[in-house]
Amino acid sequence: MPDEFGGHANNGLEMKRGLVISDLHLFSPRSEGNRLLSERMDEVTQADVLVLNGDVFDFRWSELSDQSVTISAAIDWLNQLLEKFYGESIHYVLGNHDCLSAFTSRLDDLAKANPKFSCHEHRLILNRSLFLHGDCANRKMDENMFKQYRSAWSSHRQRGKVGKILYQLADATALSRRFHEQHFPQE
Repeated sequence: MPDEFGGHANNGLEMKRGLVISDLHLFSPRSEGNRLLSERMDEVTQADVLVLNGDVFDFRWSELSDQSVTISAAIDWLNQLLEKFYGESIHYVLGNHDCLSAFTSRLDDLAKANPKFSCHEHRLILNRSLFLHGDCANRKMDENMFKQYRSAWSSHRQRGKVGKILYQLADATALSRRFHEQHFPQE
């Protein structure tokens, strides 16, 4: 749902219509991101500010043939979005599933080529709004611990066929949900 970014009318900042999208996990077998986006594409393309708030793509569980193919598909997807986007800026805040080093270097290239696009490694601050991907709250971590956690994710490889089958089985039996409930309890 669109939100208003910016300050109050009396502080001189222009109100902007913004939209935040997170956790699409595109290219993953469990993703419904393309369907959800197609239903709301008018809102997406006409927002003034769009924040892609992490895990837009899922390089670990991609159904595509390999990591380089998935990275190229992700960059193509972002280029298509930029072509359709009428607003002022798109901000990409990295999540754990899309902080892959090979991908982030391509995001840097995309940002250099397109002034509407910027990439943020851990956080984004727009006016008085702070954007973080949810993995920063998975457990109690200071900034150094968080950087170490993300560093491990930045070099993860795409899982093979057996791993993907086991993951789909864990999803189908709700085992992955129970794991998350135990491993990342809500306080």
